[in-house]
Amino acid sequence: MRSSIWRAVVSLVLGLVLVSTGLAAPVISVRDHGAVGDGVADDTSAIQAAIDSFAGQAGTIHVPRGVYQIDTQRGVQLRSRTTLRLAEGAVLQAIPNGRDHYHVLKISDVEQVQITGGVIAGERDQHTGKTGEWGNGIDVRRSKKVTLEKLTVRNCWGDGVYIGGQSSDVVVDHVIADRNRRQGLSVTSGTKIEIRDSTFQNTQGTAPECGVDIEPNAGETVAQCRVLRCQFLDNAGGGLQVGPALVDRERSFVREFVAEENTFERNGTSPPPNFTIQISSGDAAIIRNNILRANGGIGIGVHHSRKVQVLGNHVTGTRWTGNKSDSGILISDDIESVVQDNIVENNEGYGIFIWKAQPTLSNNQVSNNAKGNYR
Repeated sequence: MRSSIWRAVVSLVLGLVLVSTGLAAPVISVRDHGAVGDGVADDTSAIQAAIDSFAGQAGTIHVPRGVYQIDTQRGVQLRSRTTLRLAEGAVLQAIPNGRDHYHVLKISDVEQVQITGGVIAGERDQHTGKTGEWGNGIDVRRSKKVTLEKLTVRNCWGDGVYIGGQSSDVVVDHVIADRNRRQGLSVTSGTKIEIRDSTFQNTQGTAPECGVDIEPNAGETVAQCRVLRCQFLDNAGGGLQVGPALVDRERSFVREFVAEENTFERNGTSPPPNFTIQISSGDAAIIRNNILRANGGIGIGVHHSRKVQVLGNHVTGTRWTGNKSDSGILISDDIESVVQDNIVENNEGYGIFIWKAQPTLSNNQVSNNAKGNYR
């Protein structure tokens, strides 16, 4: 009898241990797989081995403080159901190269992936090539439920972050994209993409040079994308560009886009025309409660779009660049747009410039604009 009771107790305890273990995903360090992090050794294979060791099971890969050199020809590929957690002071550094295309981290054809903390660094100052613009820090394609948070992506030959391939449920949260050559962040296709509480700054080097560029490729769509409470600072091309390239109009679309409560300062130093916020060939976009200060060219520009709402924004100090349509707000060749409750003041161009459009204007405060309050 006692033996039976004892066996039952042991089975119960073992069961509880197994259940408890199952609830907590394992954590391993890249150092356990040979990563050095001394800024000299190539740690690509060791970090990849740590990620691959989970074999599709949920888990967290920890990257301790240090500088880990990454061969961007291979890059590091994330797997489904994994978290890559970089400690404070941990840097994944691209090894100098001459390639037109590269990535430090690749998130491709996976789901439930998180990257958090640390720095992802490109090599734009040491790049040995002269061509190309597609060297990305983090490259996301055909993936679902991806979160990038509390990290910095800087000095990439192309984009800090690239999202495409009809990825969905992607969150960019408290990310700093600094001094990337082409864009801070690009989105070329996808659904349910939220970019929030992040900073995009000092983008310059090759056009478009924007903080964030939502630009679908031919035949692709970006839908339900939101940019919330972000800062756009000192980007040469502009802050936020939304819409397909001219050649892809009527074949590519941005739908249900929202930009709300963002701050834009000192963007637009490259040759004109410049737009701090540009909506081109879009449908049902909402630009609401944003602050634009001391940017170059055109503050908010809406062109060849439909049912765009420009609501409650404050546009001030926009610099004249010599472009004849420089203004606080430009509505051009647009259908059924609404411009309401905005403050447009002290801009060096026009206040509100309307061209080949009949927007609904309501309750805007437009004053002290050098070329005139309306045109």
